Amino acid sequence: MRLFQHMKQSSVWSLIAAGLIALALLWAVGGSGSAGDEAKVERKNPGAEFARESKSGALRSETRKRERERKQKKATQYKVENILVEGTYEFNLTRNLRGPFDPEELLGFAAEPGKDPRRLMELLLRAAADKDGRFLDLLQRPELRGEPEVELGLLTYDYAVTKNPAALEAILNLHYEEPGRYRRSWDTNVIMALSYIGEWDLTKQALESRLLSGDGTGGGARYAFWLRRRHLFPNDKSFPETYEQFQEEIIAAQKSNDPGGRNEVPE
Repeated sequence: MRLFQHMKQSSVWSLIAAGLIALALLWAVGGSGSAGDEAKVERKNPGAEFARESKSGALRSETRKRERERKQKKATQYKVENILVEGTYEFNLTRNLRGPFDPEELLGFAAEPGKDPRRLMELLLRAAADKDGRFLDLLQRPELRGEPEVELGLLTYDYAVTKNPAALEAILNLHYEEPGRYRRSWDTNVIMALSYIGEWDLTKQALESRLLSGDGTGGGARYAFWLRRRHLFPNDKSFPETYEQFQEEIIAAQKSNDPGGRNEVPE
């Protein structure tokens, strides 16, 4: 009797164990099928994940590009504002645009043009920037024309105040024909004078006609040109808003028009 009961209990436990094994097998087969289905989906479209990653990467790249452009624009605007901040690099580059303008100083140097032609030119350029019409009589004094720097200042003043086309043509011709060691540099009096000219299309054509070396003495002549003109003509939408854009466009055009640095006068 006891043997029979023992066998009966063993059979029950055997059945339970068999059931558990069957359930385990079914679960394993089901899991494997699910994994297989996922594998099939992956094999069906193996590039889906890469496409998602590529799209996400492109979006991040575009976001970074816009952020760089925003920072460049903000930095450039800040540099323009620095013209009025004493001690800044921009302040020093544009010293003749700042501070109270003393007409007596200009007239004093005009009385002795040979004393300091450079300073007289700077004062005439300042008068040109202010479009100050109080010095028109200086245009009728031939003794002032003997100094090249003073002549350049008078031409710039003449065009700024009276819009005399002959004065502008003379300035442009000086740039095209300027001889000597300054032929290939941004650091010339003529290029400085060109930054005071409102007609950017004509000025741009002159600047792009030849390959100009570097930034000139002190490393800032090209930047100073852009800075002065951006300050003097803030509403000119045709002029590059940022120095980075200005530099890229001008240098590319110069290399295209004068690849070997050989062209003296544009065709």
